[in-house]
Order: sequence, then structure tokens, then C-alpha cells
Amino acid sequence: MRRYAVFFVSAALVLWLVGCASSTPERVVSRIPVSEQSYVLDPLTGYPLTVSAEAKQRIRAAFAGFETGDSLTAIASEAEALAASDPSFLPAVVLRAQVDFLNRIDRGVVDRLQPILDELPDYLAASLLAARAQERLGATIQAYEIFDSLAPIHRRAYERATELRPKALEIVERRFEDALARGRYEEAQAHLEQLEVWEVEETLLLSRRRELYFQTGEIEAELEILRQSAELELGFEDTDAKVELLNRLGALELEAGDVRSGMDIFEALAAEFPEDPLLTDQVERARFLWRLELLPPKVKVIARLPELDRADFASLLYWLFPNVRFSTVEDPPIATDILDHPNREEVLKVLDLELMEIDETLHRFDPGGGATRQTALAALLSLLQGAEPPASCMNGELRVSAKDRDRRWVCQRAVDCSLITETTECLPAAVLSGHEAVDLVRRCLDRMGST
Repeated sequence: MRRYAVFFVSAALVLWLVGCASSTPERVVSRIPVSEQSYVLDPLTGYPLTVSAEAKQRIRAAFAGFETGDSLTAIASEAEALAASDPSFLPAVVLRAQVDFLNRIDRGVVDRLQPILDELPDYLAASLLAARAQERLGATIQAYEIFDSLAPIHRRAYERATELRPKALEIVERRFEDALARGRYEEAQAHLEQLEVWEVEETLLLSRRRELYFQTGEIEAELEILRQSAELELGFEDTDAKVELLNRLGALELEAGDVRSGMDIFEALAAEFPEDPLLTDQVERARFLWRLELLPPKVKVIARLPELDRADFASLLYWLFPNVRFSTVEDPPIATDILDHPNREEVLKVLDLELMEIDETLHRFDPGGGATRQTALAALLSLLQGAEPPASCMNGELRVSAKDRDRRWVCQRAVDCSLITETTECLPAAVLSGHEAVDLVRRCLDRMGST
């Protein structure tokens, strides 16, 4: 009996445990991972258009299926049915994109939502999901821009924008540098504009703008950036950076801006770094350019031309060398192509002194032809030969006319007389800029003992 009693008690206990187990409800696991719950919102969140009560009920019931464990296939079917019944009902598209998102079909998410973002960029449920999908695809910049636009209205968007910003900036800066290195200046400008939209710090923007303008040769734009940088003392904590910036600013002031300002900059730098010979030379050059301000305006215009023609260079010789300007024209060669030229008087005096060549067969000076370094150096050496007394670097050689000057002789004597540093700088066919011509003239005047 006791054995049967134990059996019945044990059986009853088993039946009770089974009954308890069958009465406990099944635990449901959400279809949305915890890490992604911030991005998968009720599809109606932020939707600005009117929704019927029936559509609202159906979309919310379908969305609730993520939490109640409904199959993703069933939720996708309901989203497609809603979209089919009303193609303009965008929350149905968002719901369908959410299914793709949970299936990690991120490209599908972006493709579905992009038309919605184009139309309703502030639609939170769509924008937030698209941003996260872009981030998972590795499209950091696109993700950052969406998160940043949503930051004022959504805390998680603000957090992600803050976290992604350094990486996004790094990517754009790297693309800017690459475009600049490849000479793709329009592309570089687009990246720069993106940085401006993102309101990056002024120091970075000024630095990047300066790099672009330097590469594209936009001197006046670069000069304005440098002026702003100097005014704000950007980079002045580093001595080398300060000297580099002020050197460039001073050079551009002399070339395209205010000569007096450039001279002041170089004088201040030379006073601070008196042992730097390059700064001393810049001071002398600045003072020389300052004296040009006393000459007719056309001389200053010529001094800033990117390329000089032969008449331009003849004009510089006329105005910058008193012995040319005050010479008496006695028997100039005939040049039929300068009779009506505005620089006729200057050219005649230069030709009479045999400082520049003329085609004696055709009687043409070719005033519009490029003023080459060979032409300029030969003319300056001739002036050094004719100085009183002749420059010692000419070694007492007799003066020869422009047409008889040998190229190698010109290049070597130009080095001997410190007009250039080495013969490779002779570049006989290269056309001079006004800036280069003025520097050569200054060195020549220094060699003649005139300042």
C-alpha cells in the first residue's frame, strides 16, 4: 500500500508540474535588435501628411508585429498590400524598408527611401532609418549629413552626428587634397563648399581656401585669405608657420596688392630675423618696387603682367635705367612695325643703344612677340658693359651688339654678374613675367652701383 501511495503522490506531482508549464505564456523575442531600436520608429513618426483612421490602424498593427514576433515576411506582405491600395501612402514604404533593414538589405533600404527623402527630408521615421542604413553601408558622409539635419529634433541623431563628424571631416579633407593633387579644381571646390556648409572652424577653412587659390593661381583671392589669416593671427603660435605665412603675404602684396604693406611686412620680418639673407633681399626688392610707385602708372601695370612682350620690356628698360631714358636718339634702325605703337619712343631709344634686336631684312621689331629671358639678359649685360665704369663682372670685354650675342656667353655672364644663380636659369626661350623682369633689373642696377 505504501508503495502505491508513493506512486500516486509522484504521479500527481508530475501532473502538477506539467500543468504549470503549459499555463506559462511563451516568451516572445522582439524582431528589432536592441542596438537598432533607436532607428526603427513607428512609420507614422514625423509623417506630415494626413492619414485615414483605417490606414493608421493597419500600419501600427503591422509595425507592432516587430515586437510581438510576427514573421518579417508577413509584415512585408502587409506593407506591400498597404502600398498597393494607396501608392501615395509613404509610411507603407517605410515599413517595407524596415523589413529590409532587419534583413540587413541596406542598399534596398536606401533605394526605397531616397525618393521619400527627396520629397520629405524631415520625415523622421524615413530619414533616421536611411541614415543608419547608409552608415552600415560605409557611406559615412551621407549618414553624417542626414543625422546632422535631424540632430535638433532627435537625440540619437544628435549623438550619431557628433560621433561621425570627425571621420566625415577627415574623408572630405582627404578627398579635397586628392582632387587638388590631381588638378581637379572644380572637384576640390565642391569639397571645400561641403566643409563650409558643415561650418568647420575658420582656421581650417582659410587654410584650405588658400591651398586651392594657390594651386589655381588666383592671386587676389589668395591674398585676401592671407590678409584674413594675418589679421586673425592664425598659425602664429608656430614661428615657422608665422614666417611662412607672412613671407607669402608680403610677396603677394608686392605682386598684386599694396606695395607699401608688403614692404612693411618684410621690414618687420627682417628686424625680427636679421640673420636671414632671404628676408634682407626681400626688403631690398620691396623698397625697389616702392620706388616704382613714383613712375607712370603703366610701369606698375607692366611690372604685374604674367607675360611681357618685347615692347613691354623695352618700356621697362626706358623707365628704370636713367641712361636709357635720357639718351639722345641719333641714328635708330628702321622698324616699320612700331610707327604707331604707344611705346614707340621707348623702343626707339632701346634700339638706338642696340640693347634689343631687330630684323634688319624686314625692318621689324616684333613689339608683340614674347620678351624672352635671353633677350632680357643680353640687354642687361649690354647695360653693364656700357656703365661708367663698366661692371667688373664683364672682365673688360668689348661691348657687342644685340644681334651678335652668343647664347652661352649670355648665360655665363649673367651668372658672373649675379643676374641669375646658375646657367640652368637662363632658359633662353622662356617668356618673362613682369615680376621676373623687375627682379632682373634690380639686380642689374645693384651691380651698376645704383639703387
